[in-house]
Amino acid sequence: MNKVINKIGGIDLAENVINQHYIPQCILKHFSNSKNQVIEALVEQKKVYKTNYRQSMSERYTYEHSTLETNKIEKFFSRIEGYFAEVIINILHMIEQYESGQVEFDEIKMIVERYMREFLIFYYRSGALLYEFSFLQENEEIKIPYLLNNITNSNYIRDLSTTITTYYNFSIIKSEDMAFLLSDQYISTSALAIKGRFGNVSNRHLGFRDVIAFIPLSSKYYIVRV
Repeated sequence: MNKVINKIGGIDLAENVINQHYIPQCILKHFSNSKNQVIEALVEQKKVYKTNYRQSMSERYTYEHSTLETNKIEKFFSRIEGYFAEVIINILHMIEQYESGQVEFDEIKMIVERYMREFLIFYYRSGALLYEFSFLQENEEIKIPYLLNNITNSNYIRDLSTTITTYYNFSIIKSEDMAFLLSDQYISTSALAIKGRFGNVSNRHLGFRDVIAFIPLSSKYYIVRV
């Protein structure tokens, strides 16, 4: 009997994936050099070094949990990356076309907003958010239920996406020397105004007023929502 191997997003679905990325490889490659390398900085360890982007922003068994079958979440993310890799390439190509006068800016805005759900899923799967989910918890496995609560709640993801696309302005910024960085939070946020000294959520929380969000596309282009 012939064995049929299915691949989605470059991942062999019959394979046990050990090294699991908390920033998708389809994003990382647009920050790499001609040798497929990125310069990774571990701030707390004060380490800076070059590595292949396929080895960057990842950990062993990042998304595994004792109540789930092996690679269940990894395969879910791989399915998204399978089609989103082409979306990123298309957006970057459209930006270049806009700069040469071939497309309208609203066309770029339209495709970005069509895939805002995927951008948000990448945010919630990121290393910084996983760390936040498990912060001060006795059992580190608690981060996975928190993660699943966010990304599998389709109403929440849909409503947050609608809030951002409806109430946040859209723009794109460019680094002429391709010097933009990529953090393990993926979408970086900042508060533009103080909304209160005390509260259970950050002043930088996505969906709040007076919050600016930076969505990385490549070392050359960032989407900005504010």
